[in-house]
Amino acid sequence: MGDVPGVDPLDGELARAFDDVARLAWHGVAGCDGASVSLLHDGTPTTLAASHARIGAFDRAQYGQGRGPSVDAMRRHEPVTVEDFRTDPRWPGLAAAGPRPVRGRACPCRWTTPGGPSAG
Repeated sequence: MGDVPGVDPLDGELARAFDDVARLAWHGVAGCDGASVSLLHDGTPTTLAASHARIGAFDRAQYGQGRGPSVDAMRRHEPVTVEDFRTDPRWPGLAAAGPRPVRGRACPCRWTTPGGPSAG
């Protein structure tokens, strides 16, 4: 789970919870061919769980390029929808990154730890 203050990467229960969220999104969203749970911490994105290896690889390709639907959603704090990656002009470099989903939706949410900037 990367180096996130206040999060023990060896916490099996937390890792299973993130895996469950990715799996439930994959199974519960009509037309979804994969899902991931990602985190942006101090400007650095990381994938905490992915329903498939190719989805994790797609996330890493976005992180490497510094842009893509997940990265953009996390940085802008707003959902990003992609109807068809094959024709969407916003991230042309991702097409060369290998297998990718055809459609996608990235939905950001805030997660704070005790004492974090949103704690109060």
